[in-house]
Amino acid sequence: MDETTGSMTDLLSSPAITQEQVSQAYNAVESAAQRFELFVTDLEEQDVDDAVLEAAERILDRWDALSVHVAGYLR
Repeated sequence: MDETTGSMTDLLSSPAITQEQVSQAYNAVESAAQRFELFVTDLEEQDVDDAVLEAAERILDRWDALSVHVAGYLR
């Protein structure tokens, strides 16, 4: 588990958090993941350097993993 996922786990497993707050967190993470996916698509269309595209794809993978992780807290 990386630092971001660990911090999110701490937040989402707090007894004080409501399902509405979990839902809002999921929506925010999912929205950011979708926007970053569009950014990666733009990079692909611009034919950027492979190293840049690979780095962007790794970041996108992290967003996707975080989205799945947060979704696991929805009831």
